[in-house]
Amino acid sequence: MSKFLSAVALATAAFAAPAFADVGLETGTAGYTVSGSGTFAAATSAAVSFDAATYGVDYATTITPAVGSYFGVLTTDDSLDAPTTLTYTYATATTTVDTLALRFVTTDAYEGAWNDTITLKLYDSTGTAYFNTTYTATEFFGLTGTDYYPDSGWLKFSVAAGTSKFEISIANTFEAGNAPTAYVDYYKTPVTTPAVPEAGSIAMTLAGLAAVGLMARRRRAA
Repeated sequence: MSKFLSAVALATAAFAAPAFADVGLETGTAGYTVSGSGTFAAATSAAVSFDAATYGVDYATTITPAVGSYFGVLTTDDSLDAPTTLTYTYATATTTVDTLALRFVTTDAYEGAWNDTITLKLYDSTGTAYFNTTYTATEFFGLTGTDYYPDSGWLKFSVAAGTSKFEISIANTFEAGNAPTAYVDYYKTPVTTPAVPEAGSIAMTLAGLAAVGLMARRRRAA
């Protein structure tokens, strides 16, 4: 009987979804560090709301994860030129091509300068940055002229195998009142989520295991 129960436990475990690493923020923010005047926290959702009277645009949305159940929220002080930098250093360099998802929200139209920035750096195993790009608000949103949209949506960047660290920096060039926010998510490429079996499938699996156990007992009895 104990062998049968062990087999059932193994069969049930095979249907469970795999856990994400800390870098995916499903188990918290372990491994992440923040420098500068800002904060970083895990969230399941984030409400964003601006009004035209205050920020020059009416906009409201609820941000949800790019994948999984959690994502990170990186904030910065709204009156400092110095950037806030989020760093994640891998315990060992990556061995697969992963995906880093970023989302940038700013009411930069409030100041009219379009000079809020976000910078992404990806480092190889030697500590050399193989990707180092800074986007201004207009570049990040692909805006021209006076067109204005405060939310970039989730943008995805490939993280090459052999990556040892990544850094995300956001900066608000001195105009108080419109601090930019970056949202961060991370996952393996491609995302592999096993299908959840129907109750009938589980019943058939258990019935098959029971039949195997019965046949084994009959052989021993013979």
